[in-house]
Amino acid sequence: MLHRNIGKTAMIALLAAALAPAGAGAQGSPIKNLRLLDAAGQPMAVDQIEAGDPYYRIPEGVPSLKAAFEFAGTQATDVKLKVLGNEGAALFEDTKSLDAPGTYEFLYDAKDQPLEKGEYVVNLYLGKEFYLADSVQLFVGDVQPQQSEASLTEAPAATATG
Repeated sequence: MLHRNIGKTAMIALLAAALAPAGAGAQGSPIKNLRLLDAAGQPMAVDQIEAGDPYYRIPEGVPSLKAAFEFAGTQATDVKLKVLGNEGAALFEDTKSLDAPGTYEFLYDAKDQPLEKGEYVVNLYLGKEFYLADSVQLFVGDVQPQQSEASLTEAPAATATG
């Protein structure tokens, strides 16, 4: 069920994940552990909107963004990274052909236009048809993630019975 309080960018990511073939993000995928890295190459802290719904946060004006992931494949495979902004508009897109297991990175260099305050989605696609393999949410500045209506109504019910 879709909830009204989910941001438009997050909704687009959820729809893409729902429409992806079962193998795209499933256990058999050669893509694992999409994560965002800081300027020193260390994994950034992850927060939770609600259980199982992680997100990253960066301050406004950050000039670049690095995404890393593990690739376990042994055959040549195209992997595409997209950074999506408001209304699902693609702000960045890059493709690599991978043929050996390892850790790989994409660098989004915003140059003269750093990411503005808002909600973004970083998607990783796999194969010639570019099936969604993994996705993370990113909030820039003081924008607050919105919880689903279901989680907002479950919390008071749990308190009343607990």
